[in-house]
Amino acid sequence: MSLVDHNGRPISTDSAPKKRGYVNNYYRGAEINRYRSALNWHTADVGTTLNKSVRRRLLGYARWMFVNSGVCRGSVNDLARYSVGNGLIPQSNSEHANEYESFFSQWAKVADLGNTFTFWQMQRLASVRLDVDGDLGFLFVKKPFPQLQIIESHNIEHDGFDVGDHDGVYANAAGRPTAYSVRDGESIRKVSANDFHLVLSPIALVSFEGLPLWHMRPITFATLSSCSTTKRLGSRCPRPLV
Repeated sequence: MSLVDHNGRPISTDSAPKKRGYVNNYYRGAEINRYRSALNWHTADVGTTLNKSVRRRLLGYARWMFVNSGVCRGSVNDLARYSVGNGLIPQSNSEHANEYESFFSQWAKVADLGNTFTFWQMQRLASVRLDVDGDLGFLFVKKPFPQLQIIESHNIEHDGFDVGDHDGVYANAAGRPTAYSVRDGESIRKVSANDFHLVLSPIALVSFEGLPLWHMRPITFATLSSCSTTKRLGSRCPRPLV
């Protein structure tokens, strides 16, 4: 006696996986059949697939999820906590090491141009923004004394269109950044790459700006935020390779 399904056919007990909708394609991942719809297989430089509109939309989604989803916020905060720790603390091998380290410790308290964060708080903030926004800029201010100005991702942009401009990042023919467009209130100024450092998670060989950590499945995380859970999920989202 054997088990049958609702159509009266015997139910196979063979545990071997069965091929579904095979269309004689050597590469199964490229198949299009009744079980798999067509995907966007557009192949081009990342500059054509990742335009300003798409990047801003993903940036907005990621920030919304960081604010409203405990799973996302907890994962990012854990990454910052365990990767940054106490932050970078330089140590000198000079005979004047105590003086140098004392000077740096005093400078770290006023490293932020806005006088809001210490140097160590800025490192943790950079880790969080790197995962949420995909990138973060630091402008080197030389006067009246060396300081760092934090430039958030949405403030690195350009209103018009210039040759070599990639949504606020200017690059030469070799793909090397030469300048950045930074929004300062209602105006936009252009700063040299020598005075600006962009921290990002690249998604391609030639990446001028990064993408949020959750750019793969924003709808999935948005759905998680609406689910009521009685137990905190101890998941860790992997950070893109830098």
